[in-house]
Amino acid sequence: MPFPYTFPIAWENFPVAQGKIRSIYRHCGPGVFEMWFGFASHTRTSFGQVGGILPSFTPGEPIPKWAEEIKDVLFGHAKALDELNLRMPELQYSIDRQRWVEYFRVYTYPWRVIDKDTDLTTGDGKDTEPLPSGFDGMILIDADAHVDTASTSGTPTIQIHNLGTTATPKTNDMLSTRITIDINEKNSYTAATQPVIDTTKDDVVTGDILRADVDVAGVSTKGLVIILRFRKP
Repeated sequence: MPFPYTFPIAWENFPVAQGKIRSIYRHCGPGVFEMWFGFASHTRTSFGQVGGILPSFTPGEPIPKWAEEIKDVLFGHAKALDELNLRMPELQYSIDRQRWVEYFRVYTYPWRVIDKDTDLTTGDGKDTEPLPSGFDGMILIDADAHVDTASTSGTPTIQIHNLGTTATPKTNDMLSTRITIDINEKNSYTAATQPVIDTTKDDVVTGDILRADVDVAGVSTKGLVIILRFRKP
């Protein structure tokens, strides 16, 4: 319910009203909640007209119990709103902090390029992968690779190439230093030469097609998984 509440009629005047409540009107607008209680009084000159309603009825009819109950409920809401206003700065800080955490969250994208039992061979375009909408506007911050059977000779070397979208094609090698996997190792995490992201070509948008290029396959190497990590810039 919008707030703050405003009450154009003092509640303490109700018990002395001559007559009965004929109707209740409520109006809501941005940041405003108002409620009018329309009384029909048999003595118009002494109590007047509230809410523009003055039908005839039997004088002396008491204020109904439900009107008093409404008063208690609304006063309870007002107290709760006061408490909420006191805690609003704390709540806003928590919301802002969560937004920043989400903004800078790192997303890991594992990409199976070659089946685990298939020999790894050299060549551009060993596989392609379109990026979903969740990665729109992100940048590549890390790239690694894993093979299912380690190379016994030679260092498997992989490049990530961004082909862009159909509407906006690109020809971007995303790594200035390619991913390498040392001999007898299954992943690049401990490689002697670590990959380096080209920060002029690290951005991606929805629908960008990434291509896996194998420049060196090694010997007896099988399978290939590329692990990419993205975040907002």
